Amino acid sequence: MVGFGDLLGRSGWLESLVVWGLLSEVLHSATGPALELLRQDMNAKNPVMVLDPTTLAGAAVRGMTTIEAARADAARNGLDADRFATLVDLQTVRLAPGDLATAVLRSYMTAGEAQAQAAPQGLDAAQFAVLTDLAGDGIAPTDAVRALLRGLIAETGSGAGSTSYDQAIAESRLHNKWGPVLKALAAQLLSPADAADAVVRNFLTTAEGEAVAGKQGFSATDFETLVHLSGDAPGPQQLAESLRRGLIPQTGTGSQSISFEQGIAESRLADKWAPVVEGLAKIWPSPVNALDAQVKGQLTADEASALYAKLGGDPQFESWLYNSIGEGPSPLEAANLAARGIIPWTGTGAGSTSYEQAVKESHYRDKWTPAYRALAEHIPAPSTVIALLAHRIIDEPTATAQLLQNDMTPEQAATYVAEAGYQSISEYRGLAQSAVVDMYFAHLLDKDQATEILTALHVSPDAIALILAYADMRYQVQAMNRTVSRLATLFATRKIGESAARAALTKLGVPVATVTEVIAEWELQASMQVKTLTEAQIVDGWYYNVIPQAQAVGLLTTIGYTPYDAWVVLSVKNKAPLPDQPAADMAVPQPAVTPGTT
Repeated sequence: MVGFGDLLGRSGWLESLVVWGLLSEVLHSATGPALELLRQDMNAKNPVMVLDPTTLAGAAVRGMTTIEAARADAARNGLDADRFATLVDLQTVRLAPGDLATAVLRSYMTAGEAQAQAAPQGLDAAQFAVLTDLAGDGIAPTDAVRALLRGLIAETGSGAGSTSYDQAIAESRLHNKWGPVLKALAAQLLSPADAADAVVRNFLTTAEGEAVAGKQGFSATDFETLVHLSGDAPGPQQLAESLRRGLIPQTGTGSQSISFEQGIAESRLADKWAPVVEGLAKIWPSPVNALDAQVKGQLTADEASALYAKLGGDPQFESWLYNSIGEGPSPLEAANLAARGIIPWTGTGAGSTSYEQAVKESHYRDKWTPAYRALAEHIPAPSTVIALLAHRIIDEPTATAQLLQNDMTPEQAATYVAEAGYQSISEYRGLAQSAVVDMYFAHLLDKDQATEILTALHVSPDAIALILAYADMRYQVQAMNRTVSRLATLFATRKIGESAARAALTKLGVPVATVTEVIAEWELQASMQVKTLTEAQIVDGWYYNVIPQAQAVGLLTTIGYTPYDAWVVLSVKNKAPLPDQPAADMAVPQPAVTPGTT
């Protein structure tokens, strides 16, 4: 038996191996390149080497050589056909069990086919079934929450065949304890911006909005700012108009300010444009207003043209816009002007003053031009038509046609024609209704004659009876008045006494009470009918010494002379001045009525 001394001693086995190993390394390093060249030359001249069996099996599996050629080369390496077939099977790559489970899940192969490949890898049918269940991914937890909220899956349930929310959490990488939290987190909240907008629109209170925003990390101060940002100010034009109307002030800033300045700040408009917007809010006339001012003589042509351009008018439209402004006379007025020869009937164009152009410049369509011209033709008034027919200047058909042109119905026109016939009959006989009644009143016609004439004058029978009855009553009243007047005259002149007057009134049918009143009035009138001396009688009475001078002066004074005038009248009669000349004063008003003088 070899001891450790033999191995480790001088000239021992270990020493020999080390020496020969070192010598081999030195020789290999020294002779390696030459030997390699020698080997390559020998292999080139004698290509008798074959591939190793494993390489041959791989080449056959990959179709790089035929199975027969590979088997023959393997036999040269000392490998029989059965062992080479086994080596070929080992070179065939099989799917991993997880991939096989995925292939079954995706229907790339049946469960039996996959199990056949999984069995050589150490998995039985039960294990491969579990692996198949694990191969499919469940929906994401967030999708599971959405499906639960939409009622697409149940909330609870477990097992490989379950599609519940709990099973979805179990099949995810999320721990089951976080399922309720994720479910609660899925409840949608209004965004802070929407909550602020809801506060502005009074859908939420400020406290409710702050609570919603607080759950999303917004402080009350930030939420208040967001509320202010959510409300829109009026548009710049509306702000400028409000400022112009004095509804808002010019300046002022801050969330509570309603100034023009703050409104611009709350809009999307830069502050530098505020003066421009304010200026644009001032209303300017339109370009057409400038041309209208020219038509009305408020501007010259040059001024109006310049203002038209300044107000935004396009020069290409200026001419026809100017010609379209203003109206000419109405169609009827223009027809009257044309009928009088003031303007022609036809002619068109901006410079034309014809009837035809007047219709075009009115707000009526051109198709009415002939109608208006026909309407301008004179139609006699109904009274004129009746007079013309009554005098037989026109016939009845012409009169009827003209009456119908005066907006009459045929029945009304027939009535007017009948009236013309009545007038012609009355004028032909020289009688009128009043004349017949006057003749009957004067007893120049009896009742039958008057009735016949009035009937011919188209007076109705009822009207005839009433007219003649009124004439009879008027005659009796007038006769009564004449008789009573005569009796009054006789009584006042003392031709008859009271008894005679009373008897006469009673005979006339005057009521007794009325007779007494009439007699009393006559007696008063008789008492007032006293004769007075005239100027001549007074003067003659003095001249013939019937009355003295003083009495004559007094009587003359009573009938209106002044004492001086009375003295002059008597002196003239005496043909010489009388004594006792009074002063030439105005007459003194009489204090009382002198009996026997008035």
